[in-house]
Amino acid sequence: MSNDVSKRLAKMTQSSLTPKPRYTFQRNSLYYFRYTLPPDISKVVGKQGLRYSLKTGYIKQAERKARRLAGTVEEFISEVRQEPHIIMYLSEEQIQSLLDQHLRKALDDDEERRLSAVHIDLDDMGMELELLNTLNRELREELALNDHQGIIPHVDDLLKENKLKLDKKSRSYKKLCRELLKVSIRIIEVAEKRAEGDYSDEFSISTPNKPSVDSKTKQKDQPKLSKVIPKFVSEFIKAGRWTEKTKSENEAVFELFMDISGDLPINQYDHQAIRQYKETLGLLPANRNKIEKYRDKTIDEILALPDVKPMAVNSINKNIRRLGQLFKWSVQNGYIERNIVEGMSLPETKRQDQYREVFDQEDLEKIFSSPIHKNKEYLHSYYYWLPLLGLYTGARIEELCSLYLEDFKVEHGVNIISINNDQDKKLKSKAAERFIPVHPELEKLGLLNHIDKLRARSEQRLFSELQRSRDGYSQTPSKWFGKFKLKLGITSQFKVFHSFRHTVANALKQADVPRDQAAEILGHDRGKDVTYGRYGKPAEAKRQLEVIKKLNFSLNLG
Repeated sequence: MSNDVSKRLAKMTQSSLTPKPRYTFQRNSLYYFRYTLPPDISKVVGKQGLRYSLKTGYIKQAERKARRLAGTVEEFISEVRQEPHIIMYLSEEQIQSLLDQHLRKALDDDEERRLSAVHIDLDDMGMELELLNTLNRELREELALNDHQGIIPHVDDLLKENKLKLDKKSRSYKKLCRELLKVSIRIIEVAEKRAEGDYSDEFSISTPNKPSVDSKTKQKDQPKLSKVIPKFVSEFIKAGRWTEKTKSENEAVFELFMDISGDLPINQYDHQAIRQYKETLGLLPANRNKIEKYRDKTIDEILALPDVKPMAVNSINKNIRRLGQLFKWSVQNGYIERNIVEGMSLPETKRQDQYREVFDQEDLEKIFSSPIHKNKEYLHSYYYWLPLLGLYTGARIEELCSLYLEDFKVEHGVNIISINNDQDKKLKSKAAERFIPVHPELEKLGLLNHIDKLRARSEQRLFSELQRSRDGYSQTPSKWFGKFKLKLGITSQFKVFHSFRHTVANALKQADVPRDQAAEILGHDRGKDVTYGRYGKPAEAKRQLEVIKKLNFSLNLG
């Protein structure tokens, strides 16, 4: 947790918003910001203070920046102090309330699944009963053996949903584990009866407690979706989690949902509305606002047109996931009680690894035997270096295009490329913050010498010829590479620059590199307890260098 908080604080202080001149100091003609953290915050963050370059030698400008930064830090301190602390104890009433909530939601979801199902034949019923019977036996065995490993993730999810932090060593936590096991067995028993058409059980029909007058009033007073969306969007933008492109894409999804389902008070949408929305999405074209014949037409007008090519399953699911994120946030912020979008995605028609293809050996030889790499005939430096960096790092195109020269460092004798959120860069996720050792082949081809020459010319960025747009630096290189690979005869629409990343992932897999080490190179999430961007240990840098050396594509690049 302390690392997450530290990263949040670092991001906030790199934006702007209130020290006084005393928070500045000067070194080598540049002014710096310095803030000593209070002891309680220092323990959470894991550092005693903050220090950042203000990137100016003018005292007035430095003071203005420092005041804004101090205000941001003070807001952050206030937020941290308001966060709930880990508790040691839950009362019997609190535990029972959590269990009742879980039981009712699980049975409601089960009944909704049955309501949505088509005709069930006897074989399907038999398979379901066999599965439920197996689950029942396994849960009873775990209860008898006092084995909580299987139920712990569900307990943690239940606590998280209710914004509770319970000490895992406490008696209350252990009791909650055991009681949730009992409730899970109860849910299976009810589901077994329902599978046979027996609804005589008292829990078979969910009958929530009669809401109080205050609860009814609260439900009536919920704002329309169009009023909730700006609050949701604003929070994600302030947290630095979205780029302008992501913001626009999400807003387009929400607008389409309201076009299909209407702009209702957010608590008035139900499962039927989401099912209708999903069915309608399956009939609409992708990117309708970008295609002239659909652009100014209503949903009904588009549906009435002949030969409409519907969007792909993964596009439908992308829309549903983004809508689900909005409804999940609405649950967390008290607008609604349940996320009715959760679990509504369609089954994927392809495996995840089929959406982008790897470059095979023939493709790589075509790319790296062109005049660009054989004769170094190119207009812009990214024509030469970008494909090489993609092949020997597996980094995303935007991560590479936005690199600054300061991102090339030496850690414990190992040359590395730091993938970070500094300057004007935006990473895809927290896990994307990492370092990648420079492959020996890149050193052999003169990458580090090229970096030194750029530094000698006082350049700031690796590809200074690229201009930043709303979506970052990679738009122009992405288009260039698309045309370039077509000229080489690589025509598959699934072979794009991102295929370098899949090629690296596949190469590491074939070389039997452990999943967690490959994830460190690629910037994939390895779980909640793993911290990225922590290149401070000699063993780690040297170990990852050995991993990167396993990328051997047998190309004659000399």
